[in-house]
Amino acid sequence: MNAYLISLFAVGGTSALGSYFTSKTVNSPWYTCIKPDITPPSYVFPIVWTTLYILFFFVYALALQKQFCVSLFSLSLFLNVVWCYLYFDRKQIQEAFIILLTMVFLGVSILWIAVQKKEYRILTLFTPYVLWISFASYLNYESISKKENC
Repeated sequence: MNAYLISLFAVGGTSALGSYFTSKTVNSPWYTCIKPDITPPSYVFPIVWTTLYILFFFVYALALQKQFCVSLFSLSLFLNVVWCYLYFDRKQIQEAFIILLTMVFLGVSILWIAVQKKEYRILTLFTPYVLWISFASYLNYESISKKENC
């Protein structure tokens, strides 16, 4: 099967499931209470995530074509859905934080391997995702602190 078609289904499915879990809670009083003060305005998230998923689509297709870290990319997509489910649907933000740290570790590992193998297109396409989930891990950590007051 074509790498772009596989990537479309994998990344598109991840995006759809993540959006499903997120949309149910993002405007709730619970989320408003735990949302860190440094959280970007709500209009930023769809712009950022759309951009990141487009980049992920291309990087995953490229990884499939080159057989480069496919299992790590696949696991990253899966954990992205798990994080959305735990954080927004189950409201288990401490468990979600562990998942997010795992995602950051996987992302940095992929970037490290990309540097070692001189896969600079993969490095360039995937770096924004790793930077964003690193920032998201900070937000997740801050929401754990705020949860105690909610």
